This record gives sequence, structure tokens and C-alpha cells, in this order.
Amino acid sequence: METKGFPTTPTRIKHNHAGSEISPKSPAMTLQEARSVKYVISAEFDNKIGAVVRHQIPKRIPGFKENLPHLGELMIPNHSEHYTKEDYSVFILYKSPNGKYQLLPDDQDEFIPDSSLGLQHISLNEINTIFEYKNHDDDILFFYTVTKKIEDSNDERGGKVRSISVGTPLRNFIIFKHHITIAIQNYMLDNQLSHLLALFNTINSIDLTLYNQFNKSFNDFQKITQLNSEINNRLILPKLRETLLSNDSLDTENIRYKSCSLEQSAIISNQTQTTIEDPMDKILTKIPLHLSLTSSSNQIQTDLNLTKLILNFLIKFSTILNLTNYKNFNIMIYSSQSTDQLCQFILSLSKLFNGFNSSYFHNDKILYFPLIDLYNFDSLIEYDKKFQNTKIIGTNNPIMKENPDFYDFWYDLTTFEMIPNKSVLRSLEFFEKDVFIKTQDFLDISTNLLKGSHDFTTIFNTYQKFNIYEILKILKRNDINNESSEIDLKDYYLKMNKNLVLFDWIFEYKIIKLIETLEILFKNLIKSPEIWINEKILKSLDIILEFLSSNIKGHLEKFILLIELFPIKIGKIDDLLYQGDDIDEFGNPYNGFNCLFQLILNKDSEIRTRVVQLYNILKNSQSSPFIRKRINVFLLMALDECC
Repeated sequence: METKGFPTTPTRIKHNHAGSEISPKSPAMTLQEARSVKYVISAEFDNKIGAVVRHQIPKRIPGFKENLPHLGELMIPNHSEHYTKEDYSVFILYKSPNGKYQLLPDDQDEFIPDSSLGLQHISLNEINTIFEYKNHDDDILFFYTVTKKIEDSNDERGGKVRSISVGTPLRNFIIFKHHITIAIQNYMLDNQLSHLLALFNTINSIDLTLYNQFNKSFNDFQKITQLNSEINNRLILPKLRETLLSNDSLDTENIRYKSCSLEQSAIISNQTQTTIEDPMDKILTKIPLHLSLTSSSNQIQTDLNLTKLILNFLIKFSTILNLTNYKNFNIMIYSSQSTDQLCQFILSLSKLFNGFNSSYFHNDKILYFPLIDLYNFDSLIEYDKKFQNTKIIGTNNPIMKENPDFYDFWYDLTTFEMIPNKSVLRSLEFFEKDVFIKTQDFLDISTNLLKGSHDFTTIFNTYQKFNIYEILKILKRNDINNESSEIDLKDYYLKMNKNLVLFDWIFEYKIIKLIETLEILFKNLIKSPEIWINEKILKSLDIILEFLSSNIKGHLEKFILLIELFPIKIGKIDDLLYQGDDIDEFGNPYNGFNCLFQLILNKDSEIRTRVVQLYNILKNSQSSPFIRKRINVFLLMALDECC
């Protein structure tokens, strides 16, 4: 088989081996309901026909025969035979309208996100009802895969290579890492279906009702806990109790709370227990899932420290973006190291690029393909002819570099080398070398984050703060008024600022209105009280109270997050670095909460009345411990006296 002129490995030929599946009706093969994991599949490298899928539980994946002829190649990545330890990778399958799965989405979902309404200023009351796009539970499945090789002198290649994948709609699939590792170790010994059955049953016997209900009820609240405050326990425990009280039928015997997480192990019924006969498989039932309550199951989670890799990539890419016109790009990211690192890196970028499966430039979605192989590359090329959205593709095969007609940029994750293709290089020649660098602020803050060896939470919140800072600059530009009122603010941001990092919630127009209001308010408040303009302050407070009294989903949490991250007084770019809990009891005067609530000392009774109203709303929320920690102790005393 030829793939775009690439040489192919002789032992890997085109095939579609369906493997075996089991029937849930078989009394000897009792299956749990597919709650968390929809499929468990295994693959093996066959010396004659290449990578083949051997087993599928509970049934063959719909569309396997028609749409997934090279699924085995995704499960056993290139160079797997060189690794003696377990290696991990991820591939994603999308359900088509006919109910069958395929490697790439059919098209961009037809919905208009909140941020595409235009730059015009509209009343908060006009946008209280926001259309929310909802996916079905299994529209997108993440297949978390472990691959392992064992030495075998009887094998002509010196060893056997096998893999196991669990297909789940959960984006925190990393929670299954220990389970699939034990399963592959057992499976390597005898290639028996029973090990896959034990894996499927064990994971699906873990009742995630409490965890799921917590996420469903408090998804917006988790925006506050993602600030990684030292008082997160005090924030989460009341919410957890509330969830438990609302459903007193929950069985909590196998659930433990520890440091903002749930540890939950399996409850195996007597009927299912008969299917787990191997003592090694029984170990699976003793391994708990670690479920973080500070981030939801619809957010990508990782267990590797990737911050330096991410920052180096952003710095390299933004430097080149400054010298070219922004558009949707194809970016191939190569690594000669672990596929686990590569796949987690690709998916981690989605946390900074407006989330997985969310609208981005020109209202398109970014396609994240954690690891592509030669055999599935043809499908990607055909997809690229139809859809010109941004694509971020991972590969561990250096041969992919020989196809520059597909990618705009080739990035080496090991050497940090960014190589544009010839077309991009030609466009770079039109820019002067000393051109004003639009991305300079972004490069400076990213470089400072890199030098400071900060964790991902600090990076994430610093970039959110940077988004707000840049929006404030955009709102001051004269050219905004000359643009069409229907222009998408996210497109404008990406084209003018030329960095990839973007957070959708900040670009919602109700938030933009609030950002403008807070800018006017804080500009007054950082001045001496003698020259405060009370009329502007009153108007700003009225807009804030209107926002908090509206029925906008998550309005309170978004307001708290905005106040916490607001860039009140930025003397140098380092001031944008998120400080978190690194404040003393007297507080930072340029912290948003201190700046706002100093108004309790204002002599105007109308202003004080509104400040008390605002404080009562926040004090009576379950984010109160976080807010009180942010306010100067003397201001707290004054506020509590007035209440």
C-alpha cells in the first residue's frame, strides 16, 4: 500500500481483522452495564499481516468494518517493539449520524456559540437565555491505550507486542491508567479474553453517580476551585454534602474523600464475580479510581508535568505567527520519545485553546489528533480537503516530515525546533525583520512563566488574566468601530494579537460588558478617594448587581473569577503573573476584591448600600471562604459591621 508517496513497512499491510467479540447473553460471560467504559478492545502485532484487532467487548464497535480498517495501527503505534515498559497513547472516535464510529468527525456541528453574536453592545437582559449545545453520552469516545512488549525467543521478531484500549466518553480517562496497566500485564501472559472481561466489568462496577452528580450540579463552581486555593477543601465539602443529601440512596461504602478527590473502588456482584476467576484479575477490584472534584470529567486531565514543553511550543509558535497572517493552520508535532507524553501534550493544548470540541477561529473547531500513523494518514488528507479548520496532529514517525504539502508547521517536541513549510516561509519574506512584534507581551509573560518553573495551574490562570488584559486593549482601539458589528471577537483577537491561547468564557458578550464596567470602576478606585467620581461608581455597581441578579448560568462564579483575575494596575508585564494564595492577611491593594470593597468606606450612602448588597450576595454563596480570604482584614470588619 502506498500512502502519499511514503515508503511503508513491509510487514504492515492493509487489513481489517474483526477479531472476536462476546455476547452479553452468554451465561459464562456476564457483563456489567457499560457506564464509564463503553468498549474494551485488544490488538496484537502479527508478523505476517501487521497490527490486528483481536478482541472487542461487549460487541464489535459500530462502523468497525466500514470505517476503521486500520484501527490496529492506532493501537500499536510505530516503534512499539522498541519499548520494554508499558507505553500509553490515545485515539478518538466520532459517531456519525448513522450511529457508526469513524476516525474523523463528519463536519463542524451546526450551532452558533455565544461568542459569535458580534461586537455590538447589548443589554444583559437580552442574553440571559444562552443556547447550549449538548452532546450525547457516546458521540465522542476517547480510547486510552496501553501497549507492551515481552521478549519471546520463539517469535521471529524477538518478542510479542500487544495492546488494550478502553473507550470512554470521559475526558479524564487518565483515571483508568492503573487498571489498564494491570490488565495488559495479565493479558501478555496468555492472550485470554477473560482479562479484558475482568477489566470491563471492574471499571463499570464502580458507581460514579456521586461524582457525576457533583460535576453536573457544580460545573461552574469548579472554576473557583481551579484557582487551586489552599481552602479548596472548605469550598468542596459543603457541595459534596449537598449532593449526598439530595440523593440519600447512594451507596457510599466504597467511597473515600481525600484532598479534594474521591477514591472509589469497585463493588462486584456475586454474579459478576464468577467471571473474574484469575487471582491476578482480582487485583483490579482493589484498585480505586482517583476522581478530582476540582475539575470535571469533561475536561482533559493529565498525569505528566508538561508545562515546560507547552511553554516552549507557545513561545516558538507565537514568534513565527507574528510574521505571518493568521489563518487556520495544520500543525504536526513530532516526538521520538514516549507516545504517552506526545498524546497528553496534544490534548493538554486544548485546555489553553478554548477547550476540546469548542469553536475557535472562523467558528471552526480545532481537530486534535494525538497520534497519526501512515495507514490512517490518507483519511486525514481527504478530510483536510473538505475542512480548513486548524488541525494539531501528533506523530512519532519521522517519515511524516516528508509531506510538507499537508502541514504548515512541523514542530519537534524533543529539540523545540519549529519548521514552517515553503508556503509559510515565502509569506515570512514579506515582513520586515524589525517589524513591531504584536506578540511581544505574550512572549514576555510566557518566557517569565518558563523561567519561573510554574505549575500548570499558575500558567492556566495567568493566561486567563492575559486574555482579559488583551481584551481591554482591544476595546480601546479605534479600529474596532470601523469593523462590522458582526465580526467575531475571537477572530479579531487571534488575527490582531497572534497567539493561540484563548478562553471562551472571557469572550462571552455579557462578560465583555462586565469587563468594560470593571475597567471604568477600577480606574476610579485606584485614584485618591478625594477625586472619585461617584456617579460613575454608582452606575458601575448597578451594572454589576444587574449581572449578579440575572439568570445567566454560572454568573456568580464567573464574576468571582473575573474579579480575582482582573488586571487592575499593570506596570510591567510580570504583574500579570497569577499570585494565587501568595498574599498576606492585609491583602494586596490591587487585588480586585480589596479594590472593590474599599467602597464600604465611601461617604455616599447610596454607594455603601449597593456595596453591602453586593457583599451579601457573595457572603451567602458557598464561595464565601475564598472571597473572605481575599479581602483585607480591616475591610472585612467594616463590611461585617454594616451587614
